[in-house]
Amino acid sequence: MNSNICIYEDQTTENFGPLIYTRPVWELRCGAFTFSDKIMQQIGDTDIAFRCRYNIKNHYVEKTNWKWLELAEVTKDTLFINGRAIFSAHAIQKMTNSSEETIFTSDNNIAAFRIDPLNITGLKWDDSGSLNPKSLDVKNHIGIEAKLISYPWQLIQTASIEIENDLKSHANTSTPRNSNSIPDDVIIRNGDEISIHSDVTIGAGSVLSAENYSIRLDRNSKLGSGVILDSSNGSIWIAENAEIQAGAIIMGPAYIGPHSIVRPGAKISDGVSLGPHCRVGGEVSASTMIAYSNKQHSGYLGNAYLGEWINLGAATDNSDLKNNYKPVDVLIDGNNIDSGSLHVGVFLADFTRTAIHTRLNSGTMIGVGCNIFGNDFPDKSIPSFVWHGNSGYQDYLIDKAIETISVVMSRRNQELTAEHEKLLRQIYSQSQIDRDMLSNK
Repeated sequence: MNSNICIYEDQTTENFGPLIYTRPVWELRCGAFTFSDKIMQQIGDTDIAFRCRYNIKNHYVEKTNWKWLELAEVTKDTLFINGRAIFSAHAIQKMTNSSEETIFTSDNNIAAFRIDPLNITGLKWDDSGSLNPKSLDVKNHIGIEAKLISYPWQLIQTASIEIENDLKSHANTSTPRNSNSIPDDVIIRNGDEISIHSDVTIGAGSVLSAENYSIRLDRNSKLGSGVILDSSNGSIWIAENAEIQAGAIIMGPAYIGPHSIVRPGAKISDGVSLGPHCRVGGEVSASTMIAYSNKQHSGYLGNAYLGEWINLGAATDNSDLKNNYKPVDVLIDGNNIDSGSLHVGVFLADFTRTAIHTRLNSGTMIGVGCNIFGNDFPDKSIPSFVWHGNSGYQDYLIDKAIETISVVMSRRNQELTAEHEKLLRQIYSQSQIDRDMLSNK
């Protein structure tokens, strides 16, 4: 490695709407891991710096021990890596072995660039802190194998492939379980494709069928009685301390993150990725939860992307297909965007909650800290800190919201820090105009 590394955000970040109001784009989960997880695993233990939008930086200074580009002493070439990019191993090798100023592109998009330390001060960052690519004056351009995610539905569409890639790239250090110690009433099909840590608990009558893809059960994971894991269509990865409770069915590809719980009788399929500390029941298809979110009860969640600290009430359902079978439009920060896809569900930002029997339309985008209830479908675009009920829309008063958020986080032994609260109050203030427009409809 002959350069510094910096992960940054570009101006396309704004396409992700409220999902990135509370996090840098590289903290979005795509498959088993976040963008930054993938990059750091590929590059190794290199000292990596970060540069994100100004308004979220203080929250992450308080939350992490990340090194920040603005404070780093830059004395050699720096490889800037786009935080919304996924790279092949060959691309990483090509970028890190390069020795001259170069822009690395994929489909004419900038995936990364290497620049001399004397030219770093010439880079231009817009008012939000995102890189303005027009400030790059580099003649050498090289194409590489990389995928840049530009819209939130692409996170869902790419999840299945990325679960497979992440499983292959993440070394399995498990102590294998002796096949003789698996209970006699557990059915194992194609055991050569199944990796079971010695500390895994498997309930009576469970079925582990690895006909076409692998199944991996990490340390201290638990399967209740009658659980079915079927990897006919994709791999299944149950991470450390995750629990699959009695009678649940998981059809791969699927990733169940550390300390997450799949409730009894749940049906999981078609590319589901649960980050750490999530709880899921009912039917979930082709959906991702970043972390600390709950859908514990009946109801359908499909082609959906959920942030952190979300709670869906019992029998909450979302549509992910229009009745006319046409591509779904998604309204992001006032811009109506054709997804080009027939199957698009909902996108819920941090701390949003739904009541029992809530119904959400395909392509619905809901901001931070909302409370959705009532008999009617809400609008497909809802700004942050809104209550929606039978009487329409109203502000979710920020002091009340902060009080509830603090309680929610404390229930998982997490704390709402001063900078996190400051960021949430800022989001509330910035979304006031949008709330007023919604209330006056």
